[in-house]
Amino acid sequence: MHPITFQSVSTPRGRRTRPMRPAIAACAILCVAACAAAAAPAPADKETLADKAAKVFKDALSQMHVRQWQQANDLFDQMIARYGTNENIPDARLYKAVCLRAQNLDDDANKLLEDISRLYAGTEAEMLADIGRMSFYVSKKDADNFLTVVKEMTGPTGAKALDHFMLDPRSYYYRENLAGPFQYYARDTLDLFQNLAKANKDTAEQIVTLLAATFKKGPGYLPAQWHWGHCELLYRAGRDDEADKAFAAYDKYWGDDLDCCRLWWSKSQYLEELKQADKAQEIYATIMKRWEGTTDNGAGEAGYRVATFLAAKPDGAKDLVAMADPFVKRYASTQWGTSVRGLLIKRAMELAPKDAEMCKRAFEMLDEDARDCTPPEKAAKLEQMIELAMTVNQPDRAVALFNGLLDPAMWSTDIYNDARKLAAKYGVLKPGLDLAVKRYMIPAPDPNGEAAKLAARLDGRIKDGQMRFAEEDATEMFTKHTEAAETIEAVARMCEYYFSQVMPKERDAWMDRMIATYNSHPRTEDVIDKRCTADNAEANYDKLATDTDLALRRFSSSHLRRRWVDLRVKAFEAAKDAQGKYDLMLAELGPAARRGHLYSLQLIMQALPAKEGEDRYVTLGKGWMNWADLAGDTHLGLYCLAQARACFENARDWDQAQAVSKRLREQKINPSLAQAYQFDDIYLFLQSKENDKAVAAAGRLTGEPRPRWSGYRERGFLPQLGSAFGELKKVSQGKALGDRLLAMYDWHWDLDAADSMLASMFATADGPSKPTSRAVPYLMDIVKRTNPPDLAYRTLLAAAYHAGADDKYDDTLNEYLRLIPRAHFLRPDLLQRLGEHYLARRDRRALTMQTTLNGAYPASKPRDLLNDRIEKARERARKQ
Repeated sequence: MHPITFQSVSTPRGRRTRPMRPAIAACAILCVAACAAAAAPAPADKETLADKAAKVFKDALSQMHVRQWQQANDLFDQMIARYGTNENIPDARLYKAVCLRAQNLDDDANKLLEDISRLYAGTEAEMLADIGRMSFYVSKKDADNFLTVVKEMTGPTGAKALDHFMLDPRSYYYRENLAGPFQYYARDTLDLFQNLAKANKDTAEQIVTLLAATFKKGPGYLPAQWHWGHCELLYRAGRDDEADKAFAAYDKYWGDDLDCCRLWWSKSQYLEELKQADKAQEIYATIMKRWEGTTDNGAGEAGYRVATFLAAKPDGAKDLVAMADPFVKRYASTQWGTSVRGLLIKRAMELAPKDAEMCKRAFEMLDEDARDCTPPEKAAKLEQMIELAMTVNQPDRAVALFNGLLDPAMWSTDIYNDARKLAAKYGVLKPGLDLAVKRYMIPAPDPNGEAAKLAARLDGRIKDGQMRFAEEDATEMFTKHTEAAETIEAVARMCEYYFSQVMPKERDAWMDRMIATYNSHPRTEDVIDKRCTADNAEANYDKLATDTDLALRRFSSSHLRRRWVDLRVKAFEAAKDAQGKYDLMLAELGPAARRGHLYSLQLIMQALPAKEGEDRYVTLGKGWMNWADLAGDTHLGLYCLAQARACFENARDWDQAQAVSKRLREQKINPSLAQAYQFDDIYLFLQSKENDKAVAAAGRLTGEPRPRWSGYRERGFLPQLGSAFGELKKVSQGKALGDRLLAMYDWHWDLDAADSMLASMFATADGPSKPTSRAVPYLMDIVKRTNPPDLAYRTLLAAAYHAGADDKYDDTLNEYLRLIPRAHFLRPDLLQRLGEHYLARRDRRALTMQTTLNGAYPASKPRDLLNDRIEKARERARKQ
């Protein structure tokens, strides 16, 4: 049985279709193939115009990368002159402007950018050319010319795209290969205006006037960052009353949404800049109360600002304690809780001599911090407590702490040096130091002794390179004067010499003597470190493991500890001992990780051993869950849950991902995280192909508060959700949801997402064999509200992708093609796509697309691609 194909009955604006008999279908294919043969491309081994253009373009970019600006400029000129119909010509012109700018030919560069704006009016190329001029004038602090460009973009013709250029965060770069001066983010545009407004009140007034029409469109029209931007521009222009009213309007619009927190945070930073600390503190206090639980740029950071302010006030200690105690508890395991605790400890130590309560608090906090940490960290806390004890006249306490500092479990050269300084400062500690000197065999030099005379001779022989005689002298010293300070130094000198000369046999012999005989002497620490360095250089990993273990055991609080740990990890890796590596990382970094130091925690998790037969991401997900359970209801616990959620998604373990996501949505600790995962279950249902569950859960999209698309999942899954509605044939339910979303929003990004959902739904519901006219109006709405309209192209293709219906959008692409100027770089790509769509349907209009490309864009790559597809279709038809 032959499949039914379709023959087009074409009109200039549309077509109808009717079933076609198989014999006639075969003739149609041959007809297409025959026509294609007449316009067939050159043989495959012959270089096309597009190939030649690509080569010149690539060579020009290569010259740019090595900063050969004139050569690159000449190549771009060559490309523009010879291959003017290539789709990369707009890029070439923009890059030529970069080359001119790099050669300080600023007038020529600006003239070229003006030409680009004219040549590609209504496109993203025009927008980026204007950005190039604006950025240049800002760099030159030329406000007048900057504002001239802005005026052009707000001109009465409407040809420019100021609103889109200013506001749309999707407009992040022009094409894939363009960067540098034309790389653009919406945030950068706001910065341009804000920086100019800071410099000059009159300039701020001009900017406010120029953008007045945009600001009048209301809060829903503007993205979040521009809400504060509007207020700041008004403040800078001296319009304080208008600024206050605008701030109140934006605050009302957002309610308790986290974007409102950012609005308040921005105002506090503005007040800090104006040196209005008291007013800034009022805002910080508001943020702490209204958005409790948020961390960065939220209540956590605001609390730190408040604590810093109180700690600096001479009479702020009482208020600091009252604020810090609950804050540290609430934000434990965050950098802000740790930082406020540090401020409180510092202030308590300052007040301790005159305030017994503060003295008690300082000791308690320092003692608590010293319990779960590495030896170097514990040593630092002990030294702080010793200083504090002596300051508040508690010598017995200081002596006890000093003896703890000198314990073998804490020993290192650093401890010895610090202990000597403390003993020199506080005489009551000197007996403890004397005992330590005897315990660790650290004798005092005797300049009149026999060892001193031999040491002087040894120095001369080492300096003169007389190592045979130096060996004799050093050996005599080691044999006859073993415990002399001069002998210990002499042995260390021999170790250092042979180490520097890379003489392993002699080096190791003297190092063995040093390490075995003077096991805790400060000079031995350096010798052990050099031995570890040698082991590593020689890739002797078994020996490296032994030596690093010895170093960590004997000199645990050394500043070299982290280096030794890293070398020990390397030895574990060489031995393929993943469990040993993990245990070491956990022991070393675990204390910091438990306090909320996220980098330490990440390093531990990177070392988590793989489980045989288990997906790596599942293993990591379970590991993160273990940490989450250990951390409990804290910010650290939430961080671990979020990591686990991501791992389970990567493993495509949807059940566990859903379970963790549910915990993140329902937790009350951090509202920002709850909001970020507000619709995560819908996203996960879609990824796991449980469309019925995704559709059932979608009712929450219209609940209160209004959905805020705070992450890529929320923005990206609406087209997928539309496809789910279409697949389940729940078109009326999906249409009602889409209409409610469209009615709820003003900002076009949100509107685009809702339109994409409806378009995908209709495209999927209609199926590949039916016209998709129901999807077209929604896609065209996206195009019409996007200025310049070429930026909508990505959204159109994304909607097609999510619908799984890329071949069904020929009506939409035809409609879109009519909106794109003839000189536009997207036209060849659109013509190629349409040609391939028609070719797949045995539709004669594939030849029309081919003819148009061959005639209008002979140097374009899409022209080559479509010709190649049609030629292959012709060859297949010949074989049938």
